[in-house]
Amino acid sequence: MNKILAAVIAIAVIVASVALYNRDAFIEKPKVEAAAASTATPAAKSDDPIIASVNGIPIYESDVGMLYQSLPEQYKRMQIQMIYGQLVSAIIDRKIIAQAAIKDGLEKEDQVQKRIRFYLEGVLQDRYLSLKVEKEMTEEKLRKIYDEMSAKQTPGDEVHARHILVEKEDTAKEIIKELEAGADFVELAKTKSTGPSGPRGGDLGFFEHKSMVPAFADAAFAMKAGESSKTAVKTEFGWHIIKVEERRPGKNPSFEDMQVEIRTNVGQKVSKALIEGLRKTAKIKHFDADGKEVKPAVATENKPTDEKPEAEKKN
Repeated sequence: MNKILAAVIAIAVIVASVALYNRDAFIEKPKVEAAAASTATPAAKSDDPIIASVNGIPIYESDVGMLYQSLPEQYKRMQIQMIYGQLVSAIIDRKIIAQAAIKDGLEKEDQVQKRIRFYLEGVLQDRYLSLKVEKEMTEEKLRKIYDEMSAKQTPGDEVHARHILVEKEDTAKEIIKELEAGADFVELAKTKSTGPSGPRGGDLGFFEHKSMVPAFADAAFAMKAGESSKTAVKTEFGWHIIKVEERRPGKNPSFEDMQVEIRTNVGQKVSKALIEGLRKTAKIKHFDADGKEVKPAVATENKPTDEKPEAEKKN
């Protein structure tokens, strides 16, 4: 890896470190000293092994993973192994600086304590919600939700089609004449289609009506198996000659295909219900800049009105 790339990654790592939950920030001086005495040698086997230490304070494999996950997206395109050394080095630097700061008593400063509380609350929030949500993620409940969703859905038919895409209508008309004269659709698609499916003989596989642009879908689904276009279909991509190979009844996605979506929906609902429930029992007060208690601003909802818009009044 060249020096410029290494420097860029180093900067990204430093930026990410600011937002990363730092377990050392919550360790008081006596705890740091005690840890240094007890962690000089890493355990032989662990699910979260110690991969380095700074003055006896361990650096865990999970620290590297957390720092990697906090990087900007463009750096996470690289596998963690490619920048593993830079990540470990950044954590070492951070621990050295953090230990020096603690030695100077900076952890007692008000602004530092505020930031620690802020990030600690975020970590606790994530952990609390994840534990509560996970309890609701039983196989039985997820499958029940899947069954309910499937019962409400009526899958449409699917079509297996090929197409030949060209830029001009005149070219499309010439191809249709060749097909009517007995030319092979697959071979014409391979030689004349400008679409990415051309090398595959224009094969688009099976698809639902909603998967394609309306004009193309309407034409394809109006055709029987074995039929090809008598007239070209115009879309924003160009002119299409379509051939329908097969038709079949659609089917709902499998439980495995839907599981991520279901888990996401359940997680959002459970989290929302938990927060709303906790808010009901919490004593919440709002204050203005002068410290005077005020009523919280309530967002106004759009309600129907009999008042007509000005433009409508004039007409």
